[in-house]
Amino acid sequence: MSKLYIKETDNNGKPQFGLFYDDAGGTCQPHIENWKPVRFGTMEQAKEKLKIIESERIREDNAAAFTIEEARSFAESHEWTFAKTYAKSAPHEYLVKSRLSEEDQILYERFVQTMKTRSVTGYFYSHKNEYLILGDHYYWFMGQHDNMAVDLINRTTTDYLEYRDGAYHYNPNKKKTYTREIPQPGTIVRHFKRELDSTGNTYLYKIIGVATHTETEEELMIYQALYGDHKTYARPLAMFMAEVDHDKYPDIKQKYRFEVYEGAING
Repeated sequence: MSKLYIKETDNNGKPQFGLFYDDAGGTCQPHIENWKPVRFGTMEQAKEKLKIIESERIREDNAAAFTIEEARSFAESHEWTFAKTYAKSAPHEYLVKSRLSEEDQILYERFVQTMKTRSVTGYFYSHKNEYLILGDHYYWFMGQHDNMAVDLINRTTTDYLEYRDGAYHYNPNKKKTYTREIPQPGTIVRHFKRELDSTGNTYLYKIIGVATHTETEEELMIYQALYGDHKTYARPLAMFMAEVDHDKYPDIKQKYRFEVYEGAING
């Protein structure tokens, strides 16, 4: 990727100083932030802006990578935004650095460094990417200018990922298969955390059924708690059927996150 640089332009007879880059074809293009070209009235202002951008990239390059467990914890502790524009063609979520607190931005840079050091080769059709695979999701970012930090990370579920020819490939038509039967409506299941607290009906749920997300066509398991406020939940089916992360919960004996419960029910 090319670097951002400062270029003087004319604005109705007055000099203007903006940030630009050269695209793959060598054509000069304006750098855009918040949907607008980045331009200033003086060279000093433009230099200061470029200095801030470059210092952020230096900080990112020097960030300490997370362990896999720390990276997973960071990803799970943040709210990701669903990309509505790509709901049908390439469903995914994203996290924007500039919307985070200063403290979280430092952790974000560590996550990016983890992606750079632990990613594997993958392809979105013919476009080559580097993917960080963490549990049920994989993460990537688009190419950045050489002197600019990553501001947006994408992720989607591994349901769309398959391994072939020595690399991971995005396959929107991949059908998720399971090694065990999907619980039917009316079935009582227990979450693995019941091993930690089995008071009454804690962590017991009644299956309502499998639903289809209207925008992404993702399969969701709908289930209702048999304790507390008896809330109804929706969870991606692939996540519902997944095994317990025993690296994160080494003392848990249950194999899957949710398993059929055949014990007594209170009430």
